[in-house]
Amino acid sequence: MYFIGEILLRVIDIYQIIILVSVVLSWIDRYGEMGVTKFVRQLTDPYLNKLKVIVPVGGMYFDLSPIIGLLLLGLIRQIVVKIFWGF
Repeated sequence: MYFIGEILLRVIDIYQIIILVSVVLSWIDRYGEMGVTKFVRQLTDPYLNKLKVIVPVGGMYFDLSPIIGLLLLGLIRQIVVKIFWGF
């Protein structure tokens, strides 16, 4: 049973890293023309588009979906720990 919990935690951790990579790539490759950016966006956009909140800041727009997505994954991670280990 703990094996399943470990797998879930690793999947959540990896997905959080992929979201962070997506954020960094959005600064480097703003228009998503690089192959790695397209691949990472294919992995993250279905999840992040459901959480998309865009806030205008000055003359730019700030997308809060990665922050909300990471916080939500952190909450899910805590729930998995409580279910499998009771902490």
